[in-house]
Amino acid sequence: MKLKLKNKIAYVVGGNGFLGSDIVNKLRLNGAKVLVLDIKFNTISKNNSVKFEKFDLSKINSIEKILKRIIQKHGCPDIFVNASYPRTKSWNKSDYKNLTVSELNKNITMHLNSFVWSSMKICEIMKASKKKGSIIIINSIYGVLGQNKRMYKKTNINLNPVYAAIKGGLLTFIKNLSSFYGQDGIRANSIVCGGIRGHIAGTKNKLSKKFVKKYSSNTLLNRMGEPEDISSAVLYLASGDSSYVTGTELIVDGGYLAI
Repeated sequence: MKLKLKNKIAYVVGGNGFLGSDIVNKLRLNGAKVLVLDIKFNTISKNNSVKFEKFDLSKINSIEKILKRIIQKHGCPDIFVNASYPRTKSWNKSDYKNLTVSELNKNITMHLNSFVWSSMKICEIMKASKKKGSIIIINSIYGVLGQNKRMYKKTNINLNPVYAAIKGGLLTFIKNLSSFYGQDGIRANSIVCGGIRGHIAGTKNKLSKKFVKKYSSNTLLNRMGEPEDISSAVLYLASGDSSYVTGTELIVDGGYLAI
């Protein structure tokens, strides 16, 4: 089997999460030396190709200092994937009715601002190291279109206005990032994810069979996504197969956005 990422250094922020752990495994199996950046590390056993550094993306004022320390120890990454989901403890209650200004500001800082800041700092380090790297942000269909209110009716999933603001902002930011660093050989792209079968994002609660069926009926392939669908897209954007792809969105949604 050809290893698409042999000896490449890959940082995966949120690499211990639901999607992140599958991304880590996919990159590892394709030859990358993977560094998981997360609050904790317990999903994938440590080995020679997977290492861990504690990294709290929500502490935005410390990001630059911590990244520099990590890079001195592990080397400048060729691939930087952000699959994290920073949020406040009240995130799942922050719907249109109950959202407060304080929660709005906290989540914008923790999620949107931290993604922007960490991506910028990594690009500057890649540029200084003359690395022609790949930045990959895990985004959502709800950065592209509004949530279907009818589909979420009578479910325990709240429609969160902050989520849409964050994801929409990141979509445009990645285009700007790719424009600024393109001449340095640094690529930046988003993966626009549809709904992934499993638990409700940000909780340990499983999606109900009723919701999975309802959501699936709104896709062309009549199913929700699997972590493997996303990690395969990450592998493509991380490898040389996508060397002429930058500033765009790779949509992985089973055709949800097509109709």
